[in-house]
Amino acid sequence: MRRERIMEIVQLGAVLAASLCPAIAPAAAQAEEADRKRSEPTAVVEYKVGRCEGPILLPVKIANKEQLFIMDTGAQTSIIDTNLKYALGAPVGTAKMATAGGAAEAQLFNPPDAAVGPLNLREGGQVACADPETLRRVSGLDVRGVLGMGFLRRHIVQVDCDAEVVRFLPADERERSDWGDAIELRFDEQGKCPLARAGPSTCLKTET
Repeated sequence: MRRERIMEIVQLGAVLAASLCPAIAPAAAQAEEADRKRSEPTAVVEYKVGRCEGPILLPVKIANKEQLFIMDTGAQTSIIDTNLKYALGAPVGTAKMATAGGAAEAQLFNPPDAAVGPLNLREGGQVACADPETLRRVSGLDVRGVLGMGFLRRHIVQVDCDAEVVRFLPADERERSDWGDAIELRFDEQGKCPLARAGPSTCLKTET
C-alpha cells in the first residue's frame, strides 16, 4: 500500500513537471530576447538589408516619395538621379566624377529637403546630379541615387550582416564594444581610390 502511494506521488510529480515545461520554455526565450535587445545599440533609424550579399539599398524620401538609394562609402558626395532634378534648386557648380563609363562632369547642387528616416540630407553638404542608369542595369533595381560620404560621415553607421540590418546610431553616443570593429576609410593621394585600413599595418583598396 505504501509502495503504491509513493508511485502515485512520483507520477503526479512527473505530470506537473511536464505541464510546467511549455510555460518555462517560452519565458526563457522571452528573457533571452529581452537581453539581446537591451545589448543592442539604440538606433536613430534601422533598416533590414539582407545578408550583405549585394549593394545596400536604403529608402530616401525626396519630393514626398520614397526612392531607392545605394549606400556607397566610396562616393565622396551623394548623387541624385537627373529625373529628380526638379527637387533641386539652381546649380552651384560642377565636379568631375569617376563612373563605370569613365570620367564625367556633373552639376552640383545644395542638398535638397530629403531624408533617410529622421536624418536629413541637408546635413551632408552639396550633392551631384547624374544618371545612375548603370547602377539600375547592374542591380536590376530602380535605383535613383547614391548616399555618399558627404552624408554618411556625419553619422555612426553600423552594418550588421548577421542581423541583416543597417543602423544609424546617435552621433553623440560614446563608443561601445558591441558596435563591432571600426574600419578606417580614406582616399588615396589623388582623392580617387577609397582605402580601408583592416589592421594596424594593412591598407586595402576597395572596389565600389
